[in-house]
Amino acid sequence: MADISQRIANIKEYFREMKVANTEEGDFIYITTVFPPSWVLDNRTTEKYGVECVHENGLTYFWGKMSVGFEAIFNAVDFNVKVNREAQEKAVLFNEKVKDLQQIFENEDYDIEKLRTLQLIFSNPEINTPNNVPPFIEKSTGTIQGRGGRPKKNEEKNEEVKDE
Repeated sequence: MADISQRIANIKEYFREMKVANTEEGDFIYITTVFPPSWVLDNRTTEKYGVECVHENGLTYFWGKMSVGFEAIFNAVDFNVKVNREAQEKAVLFNEKVKDLQQIFENEDYDIEKLRTLQLIFSNPEINTPNNVPPFIEKSTGTIQGRGGRPKKNEEKNEEVKDE
């Protein structure tokens, strides 16, 4: 369990203040942050941490009853930072991969038949687990289903399917 000063240091880029408020409804802990305008609050925060959060006037507030504890509130902030940073990284990676595909399709050395056999596979086989693979990815091989990814109809009938 980290102390409050360490938890603040971990989010110093976003942290503005932390306070305790005594109200008729009970004692509450508030953490105020400033997130980039493009960031969104993950709607799982309340369910996951028992903490409320809202964007208002350029600030993002996280709060919970004193019984929830400051750790849960910091965990909710950390969670939202992680989710948004990953979303940014995914957007950059997506754009890079689109550029890679564009170069492949613009390459005159590849005719349409060769391009139809294009397969996307994860280089790390651990990623190809049933829970991590989108439904359009062939789970056993990590290839995109469709031309080049699925067997032809006559192959489906003749091949025996085995569960691994």
